[in-house]
Amino acid sequence: MPEPPAPPLPLYPELYERILEEGHSVGNHTFNHEHGWKTSCSKYVQSVAETKEFVDSVLFRPPYGKITGSCAQKIRAAGYAIVMWSWLSYDYDPKMTHKQFQKQLRKVRNGDILVFHDNEKTAGRIEQYLAQTVMYLQEKNIKIVPFSRHESTSK
Repeated sequence: MPEPPAPPLPLYPELYERILEEGHSVGNHTFNHEHGWKTSCSKYVQSVAETKEFVDSVLFRPPYGKITGSCAQKIRAAGYAIVMWSWLSYDYDPKMTHKQFQKQLRKVRNGDILVFHDNEKTAGRIEQYLAQTVMYLQEKNIKIVPFSRHESTSK
C-alpha cells in the first residue's frame, strides 16, 4: 500500500496560525497517518518526531485509534499525552446517511471528545455534519470547548 501524501500543514502555515489564534487545540497525528498496528514502532515514532517540527503540542492522537503498547510508552516518554476519542462521527464513510448520522449524534454526552475529519473522504459532507452537530449540542446545552480546556474543566 503506498504511503499517503504529506499532510497539508507544511503547505498551509497561515491556516494553522489561524486555527491557533481562534483558540482551537491542535495535536500531533503523525506525519503520514501511519496505522499503529501495521507500522514499525521506530517508523511510527519517527513520524511523530517529523510532525513535531510543524505542530507545537503535547497532545497526540493515534491515526485510526491504533497504537501498540511499546509505541505508546515511547510517545509518552517523549512528553506527549495520548488522546483518544469517545465519539466518532463516521464522517469519512460515504454510506453514512443523514438518518444514521442523526442516530449517531444522539449518542454524544457532555464531556465527550468528538472526532471529525477534514479530508477528501469528507468533502461535501463535513460542513453539514459540523453544522448539525453544533446545533444539536446547543439544543442539549452541551458546551463545546477545545480539548486543552476540556481537560482542565472535566476533572
